[in-house]
Amino acid sequence: SFASRHSLDLFARCPSQCSHALSRGLGQLLGAAWLGLAALNWMQRFTVIGGIYGRPMAIANFTTFLISALALSRILFATGTRPEMWLLAGTAATFAILYGVLIFFGPFDAPN
Repeated sequence: SFASRHSLDLFARCPSQCSHALSRGLGQLLGAAWLGLAALNWMQRFTVIGGIYGRPMAIANFTTFLISALALSRILFATGTRPEMWLLAGTAATFAILYGVLIFFGPFDAPN
């Protein structure tokens, strides 16, 4: 609960709103989802991303980053927030584009 409480306080408009047990629990669930995605990526680290065996991993990463970018951009355009949120949205959008390229045009040959 330490990391979820402090990360939610960092990005909240009012830190007192994030002291509620429900928002801490949602933060922990989000952390568990990201940890599961990281475990999937780690277990598939020797496969070709976008290849026949790495395609599910590329699709999982693409949807995660696309939905994250869309959700963050919706929040950003609805309310003015901190610059850290713009950095997160930009990073998520960049990864969504990269994984989208891998899904539709990859895998690419390694340079010799």
